[in-house]
Amino acid sequence: MPATITPPDLFDELTDLGREQGLAAGLRRILGNAVPAPRTASGLALVPRGSCGAEAVATGPRTDPLVAAAGLELVRFADPAAQSDPRDVPDLALMLAAVRLGVTSRLLDLAVDHLSARRVEEAALIDKPLLRAQIADAVADLELCRHGLRTATTPAAAEALHACLARTAWSISTLFGASGYVLDHAARELYAAELVHSAWVGSAIDHVVGEA
Repeated sequence: MPATITPPDLFDELTDLGREQGLAAGLRRILGNAVPAPRTASGLALVPRGSCGAEAVATGPRTDPLVAAAGLELVRFADPAAQSDPRDVPDLALMLAAVRLGVTSRLLDLAVDHLSARRVEEAALIDKPLLRAQIADAVADLELCRHGLRTATTPAAAEALHACLARTAWSISTLFGASGYVLDHAARELYAAELVHSAWVGSAIDHVVGEA
């Protein structure tokens, strides 16, 4: 990955989209920025629902329920070789990280609201020292990731940024208790974002979409 070439304001826009409209909206913006949809050798791709038009066909039942609930779908392109590999796009990993940053920030806010509304022995859960420390760590990690968007210039740095986002997302998801594992809970976007990372810029795209 050469020095970052994406304008900083696009990173800000992607973060805002992830925060305000969710994962699918941020990914749609990335693909609208002249980035080809990442796909396997046989043409499978994990994309926002309806974002690829007539050039790709949805695979229907093969799409995981969690993926579908996050507004994504698995599609197959008729001509997988028609576009260059999007993993050659220098800032693809960073653009995706910007979206994940927004999604994760929103979920942290929801977690704070959740803990503030829950009471145990007449005290709000948000006042528990261990939970406050966990929230403070998440805030610090997200600020570190925000800085990383401006400073990552190598594939290793970009991957470290995604690893930090994944760790922070996992920590935040635990703040919701059992409700964070329910399919219709907003935390599903944290799990879906990790799948998109693996499929778009990771080394396991064939595994993620179910191909050998």
